Amino acid sequence: MARRRPFNMPERRISRIGFGGARLGSISNPLSMRACQGLLEQAIDMGINLFDTANIYGQGDSERLIGRAVRGRRDDMTLVTKAGQRFSTRMRLIRPLKPLVRMMPRSDPATRRAIVQQRSQNVGKDFLPGSLVRELEGSLRRLQTDRVDVFLLHSPPLEVVQDPRIAETLAQLLGRGVTRKVGVSTDDADVARAALALPVVSALQIPMGLLEPLRSTVSERDPFLMARGIVGWRGARSVRQAFADAVADPQVDTALLDTTSPARLLELAGLP
Repeated sequence: MARRRPFNMPERRISRIGFGGARLGSISNPLSMRACQGLLEQAIDMGINLFDTANIYGQGDSERLIGRAVRGRRDDMTLVTKAGQRFSTRMRLIRPLKPLVRMMPRSDPATRRAIVQQRSQNVGKDFLPGSLVRELEGSLRRLQTDRVDVFLLHSPPLEVVQDPRIAETLAQLLGRGVTRKVGVSTDDADVARAALALPVVSALQIPMGLLEPLRSTVSERDPFLMARGIVGWRGARSVRQAFADAVADPQVDTALLDTTSPARLLELAGLP
């Protein structure tokens, strides 16, 4: 299958490897905030210009770090963020304590498991139209920009995607110019199909392993497709070979790398 034309948004080449910011600023991330900033600079120096984040990542610190990294070169970057998930009030109130938590011995597996468990127990969903608008506005402030390139619903259930108020809200955000594309990030094939049935949707983020059952739908709509979970999808291949295969897929616009390792970034240097 021939590679389709390069996707430009608006009129620049988007890197075939994108940086996934899920672990930036997280209390379970072994890197300091300064080291995270250095990792982002390394990615930019390598030619990566797409950065994927979400309002919930690092309790907003992922967006803050990316915003600082792209400051002064925003027009050369493609920013993707998500909304629909949020921490409980309790977790938001203890956010100022993150520097103290970072001093804990996170090398201890039990400590790391406890942190991840506590975080997962305090995450809820909120896809109300007003909440989505407010969350995107908060993301824009943290990213220090007046618009994102892609705004995604973050793991929405099927009934949310099928709610006509959601499509209307996404259309309104497009009309305001605060995002260039809207779509969903999902691990569910039915949710992906329902989203792509909406005329307003033109972006999709899915695990690479989910692409095969969705190929015909993706071919019909031709969304801006971000593939993640490449490391888990690789099987016996090396990480570099798996990413090379992912970006060679004609339906994949960008393969996302979620890492805290400078060495892993270097491993992918030179890929398209």
